[in-house]
Amino acid sequence: TDTDNVGIDGIDLVLDSSLTGEDGWRKLERARLSSELLSEHAEEQPPTHGADVALTIDMGLQCIVERHLEAAVADHRPEKIMAVFMDPRTGEVLAMASRPHFDQATRRGVRRNLPVTDRFEFGSTFKIVTLTGGFDAEIIEPDTMFYCYNGRYEDGPITLTDHRPFDYLTAEEILMNSSNIGTYMIAKQLGADAVHRYAKAFGFGARTGIALTGEVSGLVADPESSTWSGVSESRLPIGYEVDGTALQMANALCAIANGGDLMKPQIVRSVTAADGQAIYRFTPKKVRRVASEAAVDKVRRAMIATVAEGTGKKAAVEGFLVGGKTATARKPKADRATGHMAGRYVVSFMGFLPAEDPQLAGIIVVDDPQRQGAAPVGGGSVAAPIFAAVATEAMPYLGVSPELVPRRAARSLPTTAQAGDDEY
Repeated sequence: TDTDNVGIDGIDLVLDSSLTGEDGWRKLERARLSSELLSEHAEEQPPTHGADVALTIDMGLQCIVERHLEAAVADHRPEKIMAVFMDPRTGEVLAMASRPHFDQATRRGVRRNLPVTDRFEFGSTFKIVTLTGGFDAEIIEPDTMFYCYNGRYEDGPITLTDHRPFDYLTAEEILMNSSNIGTYMIAKQLGADAVHRYAKAFGFGARTGIALTGEVSGLVADPESSTWSGVSESRLPIGYEVDGTALQMANALCAIANGGDLMKPQIVRSVTAADGQAIYRFTPKKVRRVASEAAVDKVRRAMIATVAEGTGKKAAVEGFLVGGKTATARKPKADRATGHMAGRYVVSFMGFLPAEDPQLAGIIVVDDPQRQGAAPVGGGSVAAPIFAAVATEAMPYLGVSPELVPRRAARSLPTTAQAGDDEY
């Protein structure tokens, strides 16, 4: 709010009329010397207090996220860092934080709410869209095999590389190993128009409509646009020539976690008048179905494999199956048409748990983390551990019981297999 207590940003601006209330007034008569006179014309209207607005934000979870973002800033010294955690079943935003941020005490800092105002190219997290399209169109199955050209693919103007050489991978292994070449092989069968259509179905290129100021829509390369180039068909499927917000990607993740429904992200739980009368109560709002339940389930299985065996191992949370996806996207130059910066990245990890009944889904985005010695800078090495740290605290806080029991701790149970210490 400003110095007159008028909302100028965020919820305070969006719901300013509800929060403000109405001033009271008195109509009276005075004598020449300004003394008040008793009068039959006197009137009085008492002030009306503003309504109470309750958010979907869970302050306990918010504190957990804030604390781990602070630690990550100290460790990685990024240009920016963002986090969004949601209930995938309802679309409620449970925690949202970013750095740099605005200090309420000093009234200094960045006032933008970065997860809704700042765009970034998604990179490999976007591969869930391509894979979902392939499964939904029934052109692939999880065990469909693709040749990945041992890490380098060239075809005319198109050149693609992988972070390490792969020969043959199944569709599921393409996601869990984050193969650019394999993802493009799937996209070639699906077609550029279909990849674009699924991207729009997941909500990319459009504002979510959350009740916060400054939300941007982002961009999705369109095969019908004049900006579509000879390499666009290979870039879009792997998360380039498409950008948006952390909130958009978290919401797309929720559609995978909940079985295929794109929900409207919501941050207002209720608006209640001063007399206790309900003005608004939160109800989940389904936007559309992004794909068949069978297709989404196959993607979810591939994301579980990504954390169990693939690039997302450092996002594992003891006692839980976690589904997730890493991304290490080259950071674009200020003039995006001139390409990307050398050696600078926007890295991210998004995940959900418990994987069999997801109750929490979230994304961590780290913009331009600084290299720590010889350690690699990537979504799996930088963002995934932050997610794991948040989720490890969040599960007991939210009252979610572990779904996996270490065999070593459960050997007295007659139904528990006896092979190997610490296996799950």
